[in-house]
Amino acid sequence: MYKEWRQMRRDRLTFGMLVGIPVMQLILFGYAVNLQPRHLPLAVHSEEHSDITRSIIAAMVHSDYFDLVAEEQDAAQTTALLQAGKVNYVLSIPAGFSQAVVRGGRPSLLLEIDASDPATSSAGAYLSEMVAYALKPFARDPRQLSQAAEPVNVVVHNAFNPQLETRLNIVPGLLGVIITMTGIMITAITLLQSLMIIGAALWLFDVPFIGDTSILMAGLLLFLLANLTLGFTFSTIAASQLQALQMTFFFFLPSLMLSGFMFTFRGMPVWAQYLGEVFPLTHFLRIIRGVMLKDANWQMLIVEFAAILAFWLLSILLAMIRYKRVLN
Repeated sequence: MYKEWRQMRRDRLTFGMLVGIPVMQLILFGYAVNLQPRHLPLAVHSEEHSDITRSIIAAMVHSDYFDLVAEEQDAAQTTALLQAGKVNYVLSIPAGFSQAVVRGGRPSLLLEIDASDPATSSAGAYLSEMVAYALKPFARDPRQLSQAAEPVNVVVHNAFNPQLETRLNIVPGLLGVIITMTGIMITAITLLQSLMIIGAALWLFDVPFIGDTSILMAGLLLFLLANLTLGFTFSTIAASQLQALQMTFFFFLPSLMLSGFMFTFRGMPVWAQYLGEVFPLTHFLRIIRGVMLKDANWQMLIVEFAAILAFWLLSILLAMIRYKRVLN
């Protein structure tokens, strides 16, 4: 034990990794990971504005489960927000909704869910409870609201993944995870692995591909270059292959946890979301899921491409600085 301690004192980088990785795991699992996400972005398309509809929207916002980020008159705008991944939910309130409630009818509310993330699919049950709570003040006046147990029918539409199949979420994201894990260390076979995973996703797991192939290939190439350059940067810092592997793992773990691959990205704390935006895996997952499942176009994904490009350029700069120091 004393010999190991002396060895670690001479290898400060390894010592830092041995101490830092458990601490990082503790922080990520304790604070960033949330299996019951809150404050998920919501857009509302309402064709009428009344006390009843405003009460329903207020109940959703005050529940801490939803955060209202947009209220649009045009249904196409809210659909575009859902397709671009800007919101997880879209609530549509039809015209004549309040009048139907007052007359004792049973009108419908439409809740569209971005089901490419299966963790968000439980919102239908929450919404039914919130609507019942929001209508309580109006139930005191029988002329305004029927005393029916379920005065509103909540219709849930799971967009992009109607059957809530986990493989449609996991398999495309697995490509980014494998590239991050192996692209930094073993670049030669990463491209072949990528093509194999895409082929398996299409023909073995029957994952739909409804978008533009050129967008996915451009994102894949940029993501590969970013990881390749990061691996070169690590090689200029590490004094041995063991240290390079440790640095790769130190980068891979938070990238996996905070990218949205395992847990809902919008459900994490704000500080964890800001940290997750640093990793290229976060943006590549949005690209591949957007292209394969949502038919996302260049305009919807330009921010994700810009983020990976910025990471790549910064990695090149750091690698050049470190390499010059090594030569000197």
